[in-house]
Amino acid sequence: MHESVQRGGQGKILFEEMLSREGDVHPAKLAYDRPSPKLIGFLAKHYGLRNYVPQNNNYIVFSQYWDPAPTLYKPLQAPGSSANNTFAAMDAAATGT
Repeated sequence: MHESVQRGGQGKILFEEMLSREGDVHPAKLAYDRPSPKLIGFLAKHYGLRNYVPQNNNYIVFSQYWDPAPTLYKPLQAPGSSANNTFAAMDAAATGT
């Protein structure tokens, strides 16, 4: 996310949508390629992912990756909102429609 729109919730919405499109995968079950310190902080804040194992190929894998059932993950949404509606609004704003 561009710095001008950080800390407004759009990154979380975008990340949640990506997770849902990947089959509601738990964020700990993903490997991250060269994550920035901001992404690591984001994952710690929103998903409690703090302990990771750096790999030789610049990926990191969180310790919970090997848990058969990591702590329950439930996407948070504002009451009455939907990620799809948010993405439609973002698309409309980007295209000017």
